[in-house]
Amino acid sequence: MRWSYKLVVFVVICTFAEADTCDDDETSLLKVSLLQNSVNIRSQNHQQYEDQMPRAHHLGQAGRFSNLPLYACLTLCAASLRWFLVSDKGVPAPEISMILIFVFWMSWFQYFSGDPFDAFVESMTQCPWPLPQNGHCPSGSSLQGNVCVPQERSHPDWSLSVHCAQKSVVLSQAARINGINASTSSGISMLTVLIAGVYMDRIGRKPIIRFFLLVSIVVKLLLTLSCFLSWSAFVVIIIVQNVFEVMSAAPMYPALNCMISDLTREDEQKRGDCFSALEMSKNLASLLALVSGYPVLRAHLTSYFPFWASLAVMSTLATAFFWNLPETLVTESPKSSIWKSLIDGLHWVLFKDLFLGQYLIIWATVTLAVNGAWGLSTMYLQSFIGMEQADASLCRAFWFLALLSGSALSAPLMRGGGLYVVHATALLTMSLSWALCGLGGVFPHWAAPLFWAFGVGSFGVAFGVLSPCFGALISSRAPKELQGQIFGLSIVVGTLLGMPLGPLWSQVLFDPSAQNWRATLPWFVSAGLLSFTAVWFSVISWRRSTD
Repeated sequence: MRWSYKLVVFVVICTFAEADTCDDDETSLLKVSLLQNSVNIRSQNHQQYEDQMPRAHHLGQAGRFSNLPLYACLTLCAASLRWFLVSDKGVPAPEISMILIFVFWMSWFQYFSGDPFDAFVESMTQCPWPLPQNGHCPSGSSLQGNVCVPQERSHPDWSLSVHCAQKSVVLSQAARINGINASTSSGISMLTVLIAGVYMDRIGRKPIIRFFLLVSIVVKLLLTLSCFLSWSAFVVIIIVQNVFEVMSAAPMYPALNCMISDLTREDEQKRGDCFSALEMSKNLASLLALVSGYPVLRAHLTSYFPFWASLAVMSTLATAFFWNLPETLVTESPKSSIWKSLIDGLHWVLFKDLFLGQYLIIWATVTLAVNGAWGLSTMYLQSFIGMEQADASLCRAFWFLALLSGSALSAPLMRGGGLYVVHATALLTMSLSWALCGLGGVFPHWAAPLFWAFGVGSFGVAFGVLSPCFGALISSRAPKELQGQIFGLSIVVGTLLGMPLGPLWSQVLFDPSAQNWRATLPWFVSAGLLSFTAVWFSVISWRRSTD
């Protein structure tokens, strides 16, 4: 029981030690391009916004916050995990500790398929050498004599690639590849979770995890190979590896939720504790990944071969370590075909358990509301509030810190107030928080404090409380033989709902040049959606209790 805790604490200590090596520049630890994918939103309009708006000097204090509260919070959360693992209220330690360690590693490891991956794609972009036009060179290069010379990697206007000195070309190429990957991911993930949900209910959870581990090695090897390919071949490899990664990663959280459900089926309080611990491990790993990935992005690598090769080795070692994760499902010989099992899952949520069917729609709406407004947070900070890009990236670190705090509070709250009451209260708190955040557009002077206090702080804590409630509720309602399918259906419903409505926030509702309530319209809309889901959930919960 104690060795798993020591592993978590060891990672925390190592991360802090790495952070302390940068004490010559106190604000640089988090004020760097941790999230290189945010450069996709930096356009010519952004420069106009910065020229038009004064810098919010009081916001610069956010970049100079003391590291002590962050470290204290992480230590408390690690201690909470330790209490859970050694408490006699928990499930058997060898099983739950291995699952939590795996979740921690997976969440930390998958971060490198996000921000560093985006930086890698940008670094590989190639284009013709720019020529000066009317005495000016494109962004990413400077005029020296009559020749456009690339900016150095340390320069803020670096093009992000040594193969292309035009930043606009680099960003547009990277955005095009990201768009292709995003469009293919939606369809692949829906199909994968449906099929994987049936298999994990028939043959167990472990095969799904083993498939993910093996594919992780293949994906990292493909990325290692792509470092030596031409641009056209590189694009093909990037798309192919994305297909493999989505196929393996999409069913992972349904499988892990099912494992927690299997271990806690007979005890509601244990179930809440375990799902809270699951979310704590995930959020703690995500927060530490932001810090551990910072040196990679700050280095502005021109060759990512050592990076991907080392991750390939790491994924191989992880596969050997986690290959014998405990199987939590006791299976019998399947009595029906795969398609019959799939139809049974759909029939259950459509006709047998109307509460559960409605809840899947509610959760999909919550996910849509959260992703819609939060995805615009850095643009909002850079445009309306006037923050510098590196300062704006701080919101992601605070976001995971708030989620981590909320997931730590979730278990005791469910024990004291009950699952359904805590769920409804968290939804209402989220709605009120983003409504208050939206008031920043009406009262611009208070926009920054409102965003940090309610848009990130109270909202993130409430969402951290809500996430374990989702797993605990589905686990308590879904039959044992349909757990994987219904957890998978929650992803499918969310994808189907998000396809037509997801682009509304970024393409229609958000106006980065607005100087009034229009600047925070997405937050008002999301608050309205969350308020609607809170009322809907409260009504069906009350009807459930009176049936």
